[in-house]
Amino acid sequence: MEYIDLYQPHRIDYLAHPEETARALEDLKAEGKIRHVGVSNYSPDEIRAISAYTRVEALQTLFHLLSQEPLEVGLAAVCLEKKMNVLCYSPLAGGLLTGNKPLPHAFDQGYGDWQEQREQGVVAQVKIVADRYGVTPGQISLAWLMALPGGVIPLVGTGNPDHIEEGAKAADIELARDDWYELTVIGRGRRMRWRGRPYVYLKDR
Repeated sequence: MEYIDLYQPHRIDYLAHPEETARALEDLKAEGKIRHVGVSNYSPDEIRAISAYTRVEALQTLFHLLSQEPLEVGLAAVCLEKKMNVLCYSPLAGGLLTGNKPLPHAFDQGYGDWQEQREQGVVAQVKIVADRYGVTPGQISLAWLMALPGGVIPLVGTGNPDHIEEGAKAADIELARDDWYELTVIGRGRRMRWRGRPYVYLKDR
């Protein structure tokens, strides 16, 4: 391997000034060892700090229906502002959102019954939305991510070619606005609020 296309520090170095980190990454680019700079698991403020010293192409972060922190804390918004792609790892919650994988309680005795019940309920409700489109819960979950503006890319890991083909079909799903918000509420397990008030969205059908 002559170079790395996208190099991403996976944790921030709290003892290094953002300029120092950026300079080290720019040195790697100048040496031809990397082509583009990305970051992983950075907060909005950390992205803004390092972006002051180098061009950051992408953020890699945990993002799926059951973990919507990138929306809730402004990560997706700052990536849109900085024209960065969002690379979502574990976009299907480790397979839970496919509806085909046992819940974690099967191998983790510390897993609470309330959490199991919540996730069972989420998957069941996601399937209802998926059925409207004639697709699988996994496909509709990926479509939910890709509907966001700015270039959101799910990183799906599997060794099964059939799963790869199935996941790729999610790119063809045109998710209606009201269905997107319905899935968002399903995943959060609570109504969305804006400035302390219930968030109302416009239905397009």
